[in-house]
Amino acid sequence: MEKIENGEPAQKMDGYTTKEALSTLYQELQAEVTLHQKLESRNKLKYLSGLDHRNVTSTYNWTSLLAISISICLLGIAYAYDNDSSSLLDVNWWLVEAVVLFLSVVVNIMFIISDNNKNRFEYIRLHQLALDRIKEYVDQHHWHNSSYPNLHSPISPCISLQWTLRDGQIVNLPSVLLVKGDIILMRCGQNSPGKCKQIDPTVDGEDIVLYGGDVYNPLDSDIPEYVTSPIGRHPVETTKFIMLDTPYIENLRLTLEDKSKHPDSMIENERHLISSIWLQRIIIPITMVVMLICNILRWQFLGVHMGHWSETVLVLLVHACLPLLPVVFPVMWCLLNAYGQARIHGAFQVAKNIKQKLSDSFDSTSTISIEEARVDLPWADVFSWFLSIIFNKAPVVTSKTNILFTLGSVTSFCCVDKKGILSWPSPSPEKVFFLAPNPTVKEETKVSAYNDSVFEDIPEDEEVAVKKISDQKPAITGNVMPSHIEVLGISQDPKNVCVLHFDDPNWKTHVNSLKPLGLNILLNLCNVNTVDWYAKFSGHVACSALKKKETVAVINRRCLCYLAREIGFTSNVVDGFIHDKVLGMYRQVPAEETAKEKQHRAASHIQHQIPMPHLVSVVVKDKISGLSQLMTQGTADILLDCCTEYWNGRDLCPVTENDRKKILDFYHRNTQGAYCTAFAYRPISQKIACHLEEVYVELPETSMKTSTSLKFRSTGISDGDSGTETDCVFSGNRSFSVDSLMESESIISVNTATDCYDTQQNQIFIGMITLQYQARQDFVQLIDKLESACIRFVHFSKENELRSRVFSEKMGLEAGWNCHISLLSNSSEKLDSNTSGSDYHTDTPQKPSRRTSQHSVDGCHTRTSDTKSPNAQDLNLFPNARSYSAPSLINIDSSQVKFLDQPSDIVSRSPSGTIASDSHENDVLLCDPDGWQSSDEDEGNEYQSDSRYTSSYVTENTEDSLTGALDNRAKLPRGIENIRPHLKNIDNVPLLVNLFTDCTVETTKEMVKIMQENGEIVLCVGSALNMHNTPLFLQADCCLAVEPLHPTSCTQQPIPCDLWSDDEPTPTQIACALITIPCPLAFKSNDNFSLIHLIAEARHHIFGMRNCFYLMLCYHLSLTLCQVVASIFLLPPLLSARHLMWLLLIVTPLLGFTMMGNPVDPRIMNLATRKNINHINLNMVLQFLLQFTLRFVPSMIISLFCFTMILNSYSENILDMSFNVYNFKSFPSNHTIKTWYDKYSGGLVLAQNIMFFLQVLYFACISMSFVHWTDHLWKKPPFTNKLWLVITPSLLLLQVIVCCVDVLIHNRNVKHPLPLSDVHPVVWVVGFIWVFVIITINELVKRREIKLAVRHQKRARLDFDTKLGMNSPF
Repeated sequence: MEKIENGEPAQKMDGYTTKEALSTLYQELQAEVTLHQKLESRNKLKYLSGLDHRNVTSTYNWTSLLAISISICLLGIAYAYDNDSSSLLDVNWWLVEAVVLFLSVVVNIMFIISDNNKNRFEYIRLHQLALDRIKEYVDQHHWHNSSYPNLHSPISPCISLQWTLRDGQIVNLPSVLLVKGDIILMRCGQNSPGKCKQIDPTVDGEDIVLYGGDVYNPLDSDIPEYVTSPIGRHPVETTKFIMLDTPYIENLRLTLEDKSKHPDSMIENERHLISSIWLQRIIIPITMVVMLICNILRWQFLGVHMGHWSETVLVLLVHACLPLLPVVFPVMWCLLNAYGQARIHGAFQVAKNIKQKLSDSFDSTSTISIEEARVDLPWADVFSWFLSIIFNKAPVVTSKTNILFTLGSVTSFCCVDKKGILSWPSPSPEKVFFLAPNPTVKEETKVSAYNDSVFEDIPEDEEVAVKKISDQKPAITGNVMPSHIEVLGISQDPKNVCVLHFDDPNWKTHVNSLKPLGLNILLNLCNVNTVDWYAKFSGHVACSALKKKETVAVINRRCLCYLAREIGFTSNVVDGFIHDKVLGMYRQVPAEETAKEKQHRAASHIQHQIPMPHLVSVVVKDKISGLSQLMTQGTADILLDCCTEYWNGRDLCPVTENDRKKILDFYHRNTQGAYCTAFAYRPISQKIACHLEEVYVELPETSMKTSTSLKFRSTGISDGDSGTETDCVFSGNRSFSVDSLMESESIISVNTATDCYDTQQNQIFIGMITLQYQARQDFVQLIDKLESACIRFVHFSKENELRSRVFSEKMGLEAGWNCHISLLSNSSEKLDSNTSGSDYHTDTPQKPSRRTSQHSVDGCHTRTSDTKSPNAQDLNLFPNARSYSAPSLINIDSSQVKFLDQPSDIVSRSPSGTIASDSHENDVLLCDPDGWQSSDEDEGNEYQSDSRYTSSYVTENTEDSLTGALDNRAKLPRGIENIRPHLKNIDNVPLLVNLFTDCTVETTKEMVKIMQENGEIVLCVGSALNMHNTPLFLQADCCLAVEPLHPTSCTQQPIPCDLWSDDEPTPTQIACALITIPCPLAFKSNDNFSLIHLIAEARHHIFGMRNCFYLMLCYHLSLTLCQVVASIFLLPPLLSARHLMWLLLIVTPLLGFTMMGNPVDPRIMNLATRKNINHINLNMVLQFLLQFTLRFVPSMIISLFCFTMILNSYSENILDMSFNVYNFKSFPSNHTIKTWYDKYSGGLVLAQNIMFFLQVLYFACISMSFVHWTDHLWKKPPFTNKLWLVITPSLLLLQVIVCCVDVLIHNRNVKHPLPLSDVHPVVWVVGFIWVFVIITINELVKRREIKLAVRHQKRARLDFDTKLGMNSPF
């Protein structure tokens, strides 16, 4: 926070109109986009950056351009120097070849420049599209209040919203749409959305300026440090600020500058390494040297047989190198890339509307079926997407981020937002706690203070039970009915988020205890009349919590009306009551507690924040009787201080010290890993002054139980009380009697803060409810399927270790020892500012089962009981509490209750303490290492304590605190700065964990970068409404945006905002469009998150591309090798220019393209993808050479053999000569024979065409084994590939026609043609029988490849599943 003396800009006190705001937003963003476009266009050299040989993403660089240009020049020289008419036809083909190469250069350069410009200007183009839409909507908007999210929606860290004045009204505007000059209303404890200035100057006349992320706290200097008595605080009203900048400008600049360069994709690295490094820098130079040496020697010594020197030295050199040059490859790569992305987007449009089948439980199978892997794609949509990508018209990013390459090789699926995405937007109830009468048991059972166990008890007659209890030394003074704990587990229906049910089928036996709880929920939590009041109160408490960095206030209001319905209430129950007033109280956490918290934080390395103790009381009046009731909910520590009795389902009983210990123990244990709120009530007769509803009572830090406020009704816990069971029941009955109230309290008007505090004393404790964020089942099933695909799910949690671990276990992740890492530095004592306004607190791991059965626990005896007694009121049953929870859900990381352990037998309290009673040494519960025990068993124990000052978190039960005991004690790095040294010096466990805790945007981005440095391919998923996600979206290899589910204060309220409409976009829709510009895919909240379909489609396409270009590479290498070997063995040219162009431009691309025709195989989702490092190593090169030698070299040898045999047949049959391809005898100087290029050309043409046909035939036969790379021909024939089935036979037939036409044309001018009948029979026998041999050889090679692949997959699976670090067997 900064103070300045003057400020700008001109102010409109009623705020902008929607038209003015949208117009301003358009103008500012348009100016920024135009500026970046000019700066980008100014650098002309960047237009050719795609030709840089170091550019991995480019398929065509200057070395390729130089090599092809040299080839064109050599062909031109050869054409110019060889004008012999006898070989004029071949010479003309050299010219045609040169022209084709020139055209390929032009087309490839056009593609590269276009792709480079598309990459450079893509974000500018996409922002311009969004701005054009905003401009169109400026004059056509029809926004009203329902178009915006509800003003009082619970705050979610995944949704960036800000109260703003628009059109003279306060609306909950997405922060992205804020503009310079907007009037915003800052609430207490809220983070500033950007730079803004307070409109009304402070008392000293200075203006307050907040920067983005600053917390607004107007109470810094107004509230005294210490409070000694109840004080009424006036609520801090929302303050008007004026925006000094447009917040989205920073996101826009970050996107346009795009400095977070993510690594190039794995397949692009492989392609660059093969084409630009191995081929162009190694293989092509070697080929050139060998061909030059051989052909120069041939021309020198056998020139008379070789034709013109230009052909021997130049043309043959070009033909040998031409298959290794990128002629068709760049265009084919770009087209297949665009086609693959088009299929992904087409699959997304189809799959997001598919309704996912959810099982009845959270157990899901990881097996991926054919239906989950395949999607029927409409070809019209795919073709439309294909054209839009090719011509740079796509409405999403396709070049900066390639979703095809990322999804096809992703290794880490990272989610950076939780609420509304991984979980439901609000927590749902998990347990209901209340006190019930203590049943009789045969054996004493010690109850651990840290374990909610179910104990077996034997029921006895009630009279015997009462007698046994009365015979024992009671834990309290007087014969008070002992209690025990009842805990009912609650589960939600996985198919219907609005349906809850109790786990115990006999839960209705406790309905008498649950009815007051349900009524309190409806009259307090889910009361629409308290929404505005609670918003102010929560902001005030949040501001007060900022006074101590160890404290935090939970400001979200929850809904539990579904639980009330499950209990039996109907919606018209509330109609029987009249809402009167709402009262609020709070207090600071004592200094002793914060000191203990600091100690435990240092010991456990876990960042905790203690929740602000507070409660909310709603005064309602019964329409029939006219009696008033005080319905209270809040944190258990402050609420329990106001309670003197509890309702056990049968009658009222005084709250004993034993009861307090049990309540606080349950509360503190459960708030470590869940949210917990307590409920109480009391009848009141006093008239409360209206002005008290407008003030909040702040209590002293220490509990205020003075003699004036300690008003026990007829029995108490004070020393010397002697009562009977009848007294206890009688006291409970009096609580419902106006007469009894008049005896104990005078009917006076409550006007002061102290009176208000006293009025809320002597309440009746009802029970507690724990709530927890539940994982969405579609994500639970998705995580299982990702694990089966060896894709690691990683959750970057903004919460601390304990809370994050609990939720991770609900998602099915390992969250125990060695399975999570905190990114918060050990030396850092400053908590993330974002946590001050969120539900941030630590977690205690719950029982392994997420469903908690009925529990029955007390201090000495335990037993499951069914209690029946008269009801306090007649109420009905009602179902369901979703993921909405009570308002005061605590972020408890430490005890809210003081722990005093004094070496005396009696704990006495000062007059300023909470209770001014002197207890017997038998009246105090002791802290035992095995659990809480009543004092009759441990009478001689030295240490005694009062439960009001004792927390299960800071007792001496363990060496450390509960959180310390649950700390991750594995030797893993802590803090983002220690991750890299750990990876370098110790092990790779940080790359194998599923959970990172205490994350901020900066640490998350750095961790993603570390993962990428170590070869992980990161897919980031985040909220489409969280404007802080932009840096993460830009850093990840690919990002997916998901619109989070909006939380609601109550399920009875309408939806938070209007649904999406393409014709009339809502503010939320426009905000999503701006935030998700870096994201190729954006899911709406109601879309099916069908990622399995997309990953399967991408993996299938990437596998097809690899197979396609692998096959083409082998074809081209074999063509080059054939020509090199022919030159070495002094054979005539194997292939003419026309033959070579046909092979390179038609045959090999078509045969390679057939690999793309396979249907999606669901088994591809069980394969582990490789990391983006060590792309091609020596072992891979050796394996490739072996496979190439076995698959292609034998066919090349057979082709050469057949070629020479045809030449031999021509020599013997036509020329009547012995077999001599070349005659090394000296010829007379005047005897020049053109040999194979002149009079013998008939034999050479036929030999070349037969060789030409055999090459195509062998290529087609070899491709059969590549169609289904993981299956043998007899298991899965290639005919299942329809593309291969159509193209391959057609190509063979066309090849026969081309060869026949070529022979017929050339034989016109040949004197001695060679008929097919004169060809040596061995050519036909060997040539065609070899087809079956080569198929067999390829299947044998495939068998070995499959074994190697299986071995590699097993090793990859072991590597994926290993998380043991230094103890790993791997």
